[in-house]
Amino acid sequence: MATLTIKPTQAGNDIQIKSGDGLTTHATFGNTATLGTATITNATITAGSIASAVTFPAGHVLQTVIGTKSDTNSWSSAVAFTDTGLSKAIIPASTANKVLILWQINYALGASTNQVGIGLNSSVDGMINIGDSATNLKSVTAQSILNASTGGLTFMTETISGMYLDSPGVDTSVTYKLQIQSATTGGVIYINRSSRDSASTNYDARPVSNIILMEIKG
Repeated sequence: MATLTIKPTQAGNDIQIKSGDGLTTHATFGNTATLGTATITNATITAGSIASAVTFPAGHVLQTVIGTKSDTNSWSSAVAFTDTGLSKAIIPASTANKVLILWQINYALGASTNQVGIGLNSSVDGMINIGDSATNLKSVTAQSILNASTGGLTFMTETISGMYLDSPGVDTSVTYKLQIQSATTGGVIYINRSSRDSASTNYDARPVSNIILMEIKG
């Protein structure tokens, strides 16, 4: 049985349990009151911490972790899903809990690449949150297009973002990562940089990509 111990802020003070209108005293304790079972309504906790053994209701956020990729990468002929280097692991406290995944990744495409697909991958279930399979079509989590060499856009990057609530069903470490693929053989994909990637003063930028994992009480 869990216990609730209440101590006055100053030695010699008493603890009283009163009626809702404050006029009737139901019990008076000395320096410490220990209750085996208690219901607290509209209470304010001004200090202290909540122990890890406390059980939260479903839907509460239990922990949050973030993975960041600030360096650059590039690939040629990446027609199969290729790791972007953006990943993060989390250890759920229970097999019943879920993981909310929030991600955003910055990319650019070379002259021979006209579209890019993003895949969300779990170390437990493989590819997750992807479209249904169809003949000659690729199942991806998200798709976007930015031909950096068309219309003088070689200085640009584009951001793709998404979210997904996963049920990994484990209480051991699970890693989520973003993968990327090109629609064309010979096409070049860049991460966290433009195609041109000019180092001239105040020219092209170097963005950052992130993945956030939040454990949700099941």
